[in-house]
Amino acid sequence: MRRFGRWLKDPKFGPVQGLSRTVGRWLSDHFTANQVTLIGLIICIPMCVLFLLDQYIVGAILLTVSLVADFADGALSRYQQGDRRAMTLDEEMSLSFWKRINYRGVTHLGRMLDPLVDKVRFFLVLYSLGIGYVSTSLIVALTIIAVCLTLMRPIKQYLKLDNVSSNRFGKIKIWAEIFGMAFLVFVPEGYHYPTITTIANSVLILALAFGVCSLLGHVFTGFLSYRRRVWKPYPKVTATQV
Repeated sequence: MRRFGRWLKDPKFGPVQGLSRTVGRWLSDHFTANQVTLIGLIICIPMCVLFLLDQYIVGAILLTVSLVADFADGALSRYQQGDRRAMTLDEEMSLSFWKRINYRGVTHLGRMLDPLVDKVRFFLVLYSLGIGYVSTSLIVALTIIAVCLTLMRPIKQYLKLDNVSSNRFGKIKIWAEIFGMAFLVFVPEGYHYPTITTIANSVLILALAFGVCSLLGHVFTGFLSYRRRVWKPYPKVTATQV
């Protein structure tokens, strides 16, 4: 059970690690990870406006830039952190917000901001392009799961249960959401409309399934953390003590 918990909490995928280090090295002299995360968030605002104005090409370009920023912030934080010990939450909370934004390395703030930006970007696309094309019940279910995942992280952080960053199921959910967003961008153009709508709904159902798994995964790893902290093993009795 603990082995599954370790696998679940490690969201890294081997094939992209080389690319991740290259991106981190290239950006390291110009930005911090939290700065890149905020850039990705800010870009979402004009992106949504452009989609509502039927400017799909420019909106799709901004969506792509925001997604690239989402990949780059994690790569940059790991590269700048290097082999140093990551700050504890108490150490980080002693810093001002501005210093936390400009910190060169992994931060608890970044672990909270990154999944929040993912959700903001996804739902801006979903609500600006998906209404009328995506099932209403599916949109409601995706929203509920997103709210639950958003609330889960501060709860776990408050209880000091375990890492609040995304687990493997959460990462797979994000990839499914990216494919769903890509299909939605093409729906208003009317290109193979029935086919694209069906595919978009199917991919978003998959995203919902992995969202549920991610939520249950957070509960599971939180339980393991609680058990390690509270349930102390009984001391072994040796022959000389009998």
